[in-house]
Amino acid sequence: MDAYPGGMIDEWLMNMNACLRAARRAYGRIRQSEIRVGIAYESDVALALSAIADLVRANSRVLADPKPVVQVAALADSAVQIVIKPWVQVADYGAIAGELNVSLIEELRRRGIGIAFPQREVRLIGGDG
Repeated sequence: MDAYPGGMIDEWLMNMNACLRAARRAYGRIRQSEIRVGIAYESDVALALSAIADLVRANSRVLADPKPVVQVAALADSAVQIVIKPWVQVADYGAIAGELNVSLIEELRRRGIGIAFPQREVRLIGGDG
């Protein structure tokens, strides 16, 4: 048997082209970004979700349809992780994460919502100090 039996490469290329055409039809004009932010456990989660949703909807690059997702993604070691998944035009995909990150820092600070940072507690046992 040949390493490349007749027609296998052609069939593979046809299947690959069909997959690429389908992907371009489904995702050719818009793309979903993903941004994560961690807020302190002491923060008001409902207020944070509301503030972030308002901020995302106010960004001119974010599409109203499909609707952006803003939700708690995880309860991490040092933070409540919030995921933000806005849909944007493909041309805006590169800029949206940076814009939203800057806006998030400013808005969360303005509303008194703490942005979490990794923390560790170290205890020394049995030392004279």
